[in-house]
Amino acid sequence: MTTPMTTPAGIARTAPVIARHETGIGAPAATVWRLQTDVNNWPARQADITAARLDGPFEPGNSFTWTSYGLTA
Repeated sequence: MTTPMTTPAGIARTAPVIARHETGIGAPAATVWRLQTDVNNWPARQADITAARLDGPFEPGNSFTWTSYGLTA
C-alpha cells in the first residue's frame, strides 16, 4: 500500500529545494510503534545511537534525549 506524499504545513513552498523521504516497512503498525517508542533500547537496534533515555512514559509533555555521532539531542 502506498500513500501520496504531501508537503508539510508551514514549509516555504518557494524554497529552492524541498526534500522528502519515504520508507516502506513490512510490519504491523503496532510493532513499529512499540519499537519507535521504546527509546531506552534504541542503542541496541541502531548502531549510530550510543545513548538514549526517555524521561517517564512516552506521552505528551515528557521528553527524551539521545546521542548519535557524539551529538546529544
